[in-house]
Amino acid sequence: MTPSQIVKNCALHIDGIGYAGKVDEITVPKVVEKTEELLAAGMIGTRKMGTGVLEAMEATFISKSILAVFVAQMGGINKRWKLSRALKNIDGTVKAESFVLIGDVHSSEDGTSKPGESATLTVTMDVNHYERYIDGVELIYIDIDTGVYRVNGIDLSADIMRVINS
Repeated sequence: MTPSQIVKNCALHIDGIGYAGKVDEITVPKVVEKTEELLAAGMIGTRKMGTGVLEAMEATFISKSILAVFVAQMGGINKRWKLSRALKNIDGTVKAESFVLIGDVHSSEDGTSKPGESATLTVTMDVNHYERYIDGVELIYIDIDTGVYRVNGIDLSADIMRVINS
């Protein structure tokens, strides 16, 4: 099967400073709502029901450039990391995709060291603020601390937050 989109290139910025050519691989957070199984009288089976609570999110960055700036992010509170990607569609059109991640770096792990091979550094960040855009259009906006969870412009937690804050 031919992919419909390919990541042609990407760039990472930390607090507005670009690190082109310094990051080899980025894994953006997985957004998962916690669920519980529901089985009630009259049902012939169980189904999953969303709890309205999101699981903790984290992102990882792998670099073959052992930069002090990446290690220095440890303990950094609410750093703003922005990943920008150029996606090329099968029809040749290019779309801009961006992720904004705010959180705390909690892990910095050096890979193995072998003569003749590049050393790696893996940095893991707890994410408490997540935004995703395609061509400037917001797809997902999550701010854990303020209780905002928007998907395609609809705040899925607005009714709950209105009730508990009134």
